[in-house]
Formats: sequence, structure tokens, C-alpha cells
Amino acid sequence: MLLNHGQAFAQFQPTAIVAQTPVLPLPKREETSAFRAGTLLETPSGWRSVETLKEGDEVYTLDGGFTEITGIRTHALAAGTARAIHVPAGVLNNCSDLVLTAGQHVAVIEPECETLFQTPCVLAPAAAMTGFRGITALTGLGEMTATELTFATEEIVYAQTGALIHVPSETTDPFFRTLGYGETRALLTMLNGGHLALDPHGYAPARAA
Repeated sequence: MLLNHGQAFAQFQPTAIVAQTPVLPLPKREETSAFRAGTLLETPSGWRSVETLKEGDEVYTLDGGFTEITGIRTHALAAGTARAIHVPAGVLNNCSDLVLTAGQHVAVIEPECETLFQTPCVLAPAAAMTGFRGITALTGLGEMTATELTFATEEIVYAQTGALIHVPSETTDPFFRTLGYGETRALLTMLNGGHLALDPHGYAPARAA
């Protein structure tokens, strides 16, 4: 049944709504490609935490052997401005738990890379790997210290024994194909026998947020 409400609000008087609490802006996100403090990299004298390294030291790389570090920058990321990705031991051939910053890329060298992308090695964004074999996004982080390394050229370094982490060049684009979110999820699904846990946070890079 239709009712005529044309005059139902004839006496209505608009009221000014005043916000009782000021709206606070969200902190600007930073997703730099840097190693979180405590990450172990191989040097000629053994495995060392990245924050103990200095310019001129050498770390082991995928195709260059021990390669000299040409620059180091330390980032103190304020609480709420950076995301981190927790990788359980063994998932990326890492001997122990590994924490990546969301701006890092993992080098994946598997036959499935050739099947999907016609190249043996691809770079997968760490932020897109949540849900793969127990990889999770860490939330509620306080201040985080991360170390950004540079070499004469881009390199792929070994972290925590076997994880392959890309270190970009400051002057050239990556030589290896860099995957997007959907491509990464497709690859991980194939690597995991057709199954992949949901990504509860989705993938929102800082530059697109």
C-alpha cells in the first residue's frame, strides 16, 4: 500500500552538526625497500645483522659472489607508517623467521616462473605474499628501524641463509620482471598446488593508497 508522506517533514528544522572530536589524519605510509634490523646477510667473515654492516663491506649475492656495499642509509620509520611481512622459517628457504618490509621484492626462481612468465626468475612484492605457506602481515607495529643498501648495480642477496631479496639500483630499472599483485598471487597459487590462503589485508602500495 502506498502512503502519502509529502507533508511528513514540513515542520522539520535543519540542525547544524558540529564534530565533537577533530578528525586526525592517517600517518603517511612508507614502503621502502630496506632490511629490517636483525636480518642476517652473508659476509666473508660469516653471517651478520644488516645494521652492523658499513659501506665497503661485502655481502654474498646471487650472481656476483661477494659484492661491495657502496651505500647504506638507516631509516627510523615512525609507528604506523610502515608495514612488515613475517615469513616463517623455511618458507622462502630461510633458516629462521624473517621479517621483510612491505616495499621489498623477493626473487623467485622456479619452473613455474617459466610456465607463467617465460622467464626463470621474477621479482614478487613481499606485500603480495600474505597467505602463502603461513606468511602474514604484521600490524600494530611501533617504530621500526630498517637499513637500505646500495651496490654499484642492482643485486639479489641471500638473507637468513636462502631467501633471495632484491636490492634495486638507484639509476636503472630492474633487469628481472617485476610482478604485480595478481601475477604474484597466480604464481604462488601454482607453487602451492592450486591453493592459496586469502589475503586479509589486500594489497595497497603506499603510492596508491
